[in-house]
Amino acid sequence: MAILTCTSIAISMLVLIGVELLRVEVKNNFERAVSGVDLIVGSRTSGINLLLFSVFKIGNPSNNLQ
Repeated sequence: MAILTCTSIAISMLVLIGVELLRVEVKNNFERAVSGVDLIVGSRTSGINLLLFSVFKIGNPSNNLQ
């Protein structure tokens, strides 16, 4: 029973450490990708959509200004 407990604690710790390392790497990669962007100007739309399209080329461009 003690072996099972120790094994489950070890696996839990490895998962926690792995998730923390993944979180740090994702944060660093995002900061590196956005580091050259000072200002994003676009038409009135969702800020997330504007950021994703203008910096990462993900999604659809916003409507033109009218």
